[in-house]
Amino acid sequence: MASRRKPLIARTGLKAVPAILVAMGLLVIAGAVPQVVRAAKELTAKAGSEPASGGEEKKLQQRVDDLGRQIGDLAQKREALKDKLDAISQQANQNQWLLSIVMAVAGLLTLAQGVFAFFSALNYENQAADAVKKIEARAAEASARFPLLEGTERANERAFERLTKIRKQLNFDQNLYKRLNSDPIARQEILSLENFAVTQFLASEGNAPGVIDHLQLLGRFYADKYLSGKREFEADFERALYYCTLVYKRPDRDISALNELGWLHMVVEKTPNLKMARELFADSLAAEPKQQRALYNLGSLVFDPDDTARLTVARGYFERAAKIENWEKTPNEDSKSRVYYNLACAYARLAEHENDTCEAESPTTSRRRIRQSRGQGRHGAGNV
Repeated sequence: MASRRKPLIARTGLKAVPAILVAMGLLVIAGAVPQVVRAAKELTAKAGSEPASGGEEKKLQQRVDDLGRQIGDLAQKREALKDKLDAISQQANQNQWLLSIVMAVAGLLTLAQGVFAFFSALNYENQAADAVKKIEARAAEASARFPLLEGTERANERAFERLTKIRKQLNFDQNLYKRLNSDPIARQEILSLENFAVTQFLASEGNAPGVIDHLQLLGRFYADKYLSGKREFEADFERALYYCTLVYKRPDRDISALNELGWLHMVVEKTPNLKMARELFADSLAAEPKQQRALYNLGSLVFDPDDTARLTVARGYFERAAKIENWEKTPNEDSKSRVYYNLACAYARLAEHENDTCEAESPTTSRRRIRQSRGQGRHGAGNV
């Protein structure tokens, strides 16, 4: 059986070879046909598009030419811009050179002005020094020729310096003339030199330094002298009025001149001129609303323990004064205590009136205000 099967297998394999070759050929043909068809179509399409490619090339060539022209224009503009920038740079260099020249000239002028100013100031200083030397020489000559005048002026200054020092140590209601009782030499010195002070004022038309202060001191000095003499020597009051009026008539007067003259008419004068005093205190208050003295004196002028309306007005003045720190230009604790005392008296008097139309303070509060004023210093119902 083995010998029979071998030839059968061999014959069968040889017969399959042609069939396989035929099948492979068919497969190759089947794959090649579509490619051939596709290639034929591409050739046909290419052949049909050959006339159109020439027009497109013309368009492309035209665009290339346009771009070339644009590039040329840009190159020309670039060259023009470069020329302009070169021209501007050259002009800037020229302007910088001119500016340097101008700055140099300005610097030279400034230097020249500085040198000129230096020599001018030096010249003025030398002239001033020469003038001072001449003044000193003339002063020395005048002192040598009029030694009495120089001695009188020095004595006048010393006397008023002493009087000013004593006045600052006193309260506003303390008597300056009585304070000098312990120093009769100083008092007589003031009496001897007052004419010199007035002469200074009249000769200099009030422009000599310190003369105004001297006159105010003399006015207070003679007012206190008049009060010390129980208002018997009318000449003392006239002198006080004269000195205070001289200061009052000054165009550069201050509130102290108004207050002093008002105080003179209200307190010192034998027959008080209350209308004049009220006008002076009102002017002082208008000139400086933030002061206690004018308000205090206006309240004291209107104060009447038996008149409710006047008490109410007085209380208003005292209340306003109690809210202010300065007596005139600076604080004064002693005078402030007087403000509180009079305010407490006004509240107490108003509380006693049954028909008080204003809001009266209780007696307990009034006593507290009195204690407060006592704690701050001396108190009293007088006018200063």
